Amino acid sequence: MEKDILLFVINPYSGSTDNSNLHELIEKVCEAEKCSYQIFNTTGENDKNKIKAKIEEYNPHTVIAAGGDGTINLVASLLINTNIRLGILPTGSANGLAYNLNITTNYTDEIKKIIAGKAHSVDTLLINDQFYSIHLSDIGINARLIKRFEEDNTRGLFGYAKQLMNELKEGKKIFKATIDTDKKSYQIKAEMILLANAKSFGTGAVINPKGKINDGIFEIIVLKPYPWWSIFSLFTKMFTGKINHLKYIKTIQTTKAHIRLNTEQIIQTDGEVLGKKQNVTIQTRPQSLNIIY
Repeated sequence: MEKDILLFVINPYSGSTDNSNLHELIEKVCEAEKCSYQIFNTTGENDKNKIKAKIEEYNPHTVIAAGGDGTINLVASLLINTNIRLGILPTGSANGLAYNLNITTNYTDEIKKIIAGKAHSVDTLLINDQFYSIHLSDIGINARLIKRFEEDNTRGLFGYAKQLMNELKEGKKIFKATIDTDKKSYQIKAEMILLANAKSFGTGAVINPKGKINDGIFEIIVLKPYPWWSIFSLFTKMFTGKINHLKYIKTIQTTKAHIRLNTEQIIQTDGEVLGKKQNVTIQTRPQSLNIIY
């Protein structure tokens, strides 16, 4: 088997733009750079096992995920605690992790950067001993929004905006939670609890100004119940990086936590809905993934 091979994992259905020329672009750049490569297209059916089989077959030094945060999470979960590096081509709707890592949609430049191969070790979060989060996970309003987005089969930022309006029309859904960390226990009421390994959403909205993806800790951001008229201030503070100044925001830094909810709530991780949970455990896995950026 060839050495020093790149494996591209492409989600052809991600995002709202036409990425049909991506295969041609990969071929052009890799041939110019004299780099061996293979391409696998996801189908939505048993993709994780199929990607795992391709990794075993080709033994690549780098696997490149071309898609949104969900595709990146799918690929990354197979590379955690290995020496295989992760490359990213952000072709999704919001591309939150890529945004945080300053990875652009100039795919030619990004492929060349991936071939150059300078990787950085980053943290991951293990959720309920089963799921990994590389970017952001949350419980509550944003998770419900993403579920709506999936069920409506909409695409792009317009789709997110549409589902946000639908969610806000239904009114507030406040829940109670007990958050136990390694240092302290908290009793809170919340509209959303966010588990942050990074700083911002793919839109550029900064939800976690303290976030660093490689500092060995993560932040729990609690959006406490707030009056409807403060939503404008909430969005303004997010886009100016000052959301932690609001009295409706509580930030908890920790390496592990157990969250007990009074009622089951929808949880999402890196844009993928995991369903309803009443107990959520989170543990940091420091510098467990090597990403090229």
